[in-house]
Amino acid sequence: MDEFLPMKDILKRLEKLLYGYNYECHFQFELIVESTDVTAARDKINSTYNLELYKGHAIAPISYNDFKADINEKLSYRGDKGAGLDLSKSQEEKLQQEISKLWALIDDKFTPNTTTIFIHPDINTWVFWGFCFLIVSREKESIYLFEGLSSD
Repeated sequence: MDEFLPMKDILKRLEKLLYGYNYECHFQFELIVESTDVTAARDKINSTYNLELYKGHAIAPISYNDFKADINEKLSYRGDKGAGLDLSKSQEEKLQQEISKLWALIDDKFTPNTTTIFIHPDINTWVFWGFCFLIVSREKESIYLFEGLSSD
């Protein structure tokens, strides 16, 4: 069984909740390599997504708090009159519940002292916001790709 199936379910619910006028979000969370070799992970990402332009591009580590703040900031974006979200109070509450579930799951699956997070260049094109991170878990001996984007 995929231990991250609950994560993928939460992300699908977030996509549905974050659908608005000329505005939608997409997420992906996937195991890249069963190793902590960042070079191997980047090679796989570059070949899978045909990102040769990023081959020599350095990636930078980010603290867990900054990782969380960056994603939360983007999930809080509501847009403007031309594109965005107009959530009711109950929809906003539901969204916040899903975000809390997401962070509880991430906290459960990735121990901070055995996990390093890197900012990775965006894989997909976005209009409003985007993020792309590599999550390196020494505990699980694996590297995961976590990407989110919002576009019209």
